[in-house]
Amino acid sequence: MVKVSTSQTLTVQKVKVDFVEALESNLQKRFPNESMNVVSDFKVLALRSLSFVSREEIEDYGNAKIEILIKHYRKKNTKQRVLLQL
Repeated sequence: MVKVSTSQTLTVQKVKVDFVEALESNLQKRFPNESMNVVSDFKVLALRSLSFVSREEIEDYGNAKIEILIKHYRKKNTKQRVLLQL
């Protein structure tokens, strides 16, 4: 049987806490509160049945969410292109 010392247990617990805190911090940086509406709009890209959408609405389903994603990511890409051209 493998014996684990108290100091080893504490070290593992600290590493776990540090990892989770770093992960949370990185997620908050990547997805700040002001971008949460954009993140939720990705659900329009899900591969699922649209049986819940009426025939009248199917043609326009998701267009507004796609427009939000385009506007958000177009800004990002435009800034990157400008930086790359400098």
